[in-house]
Amino acid sequence: MLFSEFELSRFRIYKVYISIVKGEYANARNSLLIKEEVSKDTIGWDFWSRILYIMTCLLMNKEDGATIGIENLQRQMSRISKFSSFRKRDTEIFRFLLLLSKNGFKYEHQKNKLFHLFSNKKDEIIWKPLTAELIPFENFLNLKYPQLLSSKESIVA
Repeated sequence: MLFSEFELSRFRIYKVYISIVKGEYANARNSLLIKEEVSKDTIGWDFWSRILYIMTCLLMNKEDGATIGIENLQRQMSRISKFSSFRKRDTEIFRFLLLLSKNGFKYEHQKNKLFHLFSNKKDEIIWKPLTAELIPFENFLNLKYPQLLSSKESIVA
């Protein structure tokens, strides 16, 4: 076999990223409902497939689905954190989504926290290519909240 099952499932996640960028949110979300080999990489690819599911729910205005996704991710992180540690950036992104959920997904309530998170230049917080976070989270967030870039500018000013 040319590629392992794990590698093939990663390729399918790449396709999900492409679907989101193309605006094909329903297609991306449906692809994420299929559990694959990536679910064995709980602190990397599975974590990000769950984040992608949450983001597709938000992009489709299915806030109930996003809330359930966040709650499920919270339970999984609680279980896994007893044995493994998540990247600092991943933890901060999850915390941001949790706060966003608690505020009814109203971005305005969280823009200062978001700005702090993404303006932080600490090495463990900045986006790194070649991880399961293929496209920076803030780029996806900007799809849902287009005012993100203007908010960052107004906070700096």
